[in-house]
Amino acid sequence: MDPMIPDAAQALYSWNTLGTVGGSAALVLMVTQFLRSGVKKLVNFPMHFFMLIVSFIVLFVTHIFGPGSGIHLADIPMLIGNSFVVATSAYGTYHTTTAIVNVTPLNQPVEDTGNG
Repeated sequence: MDPMIPDAAQALYSWNTLGTVGGSAALVLMVTQFLRSGVKKLVNFPMHFFMLIVSFIVLFVTHIFGPGSGIHLADIPMLIGNSFVVATSAYGTYHTTTAIVNVTPLNQPVEDTGNG
């Protein structure tokens, strides 16, 4: 291990990175994409609800085992709220990376829609 790089930066995932919105959203995105086809075969409900459930589980486990370990009843509403933030981030990332972009070729003029 390089002594110049902090331990959290050397680990692929640590409790500190999972405690951030970016780290949690990345893990939720990977887990839901990995389990997507199996879940759709078992249960027929929208994937964004599944992402919300996975987000809550990731945040709950991170809250239990991460820095400042422990959970109290008062933490549950905050975990639920943060689950929406993480699930929305993961869902938006998925749609952004898989969107079909409608690109106008360089040799054709772009139509003016009159909105600007």
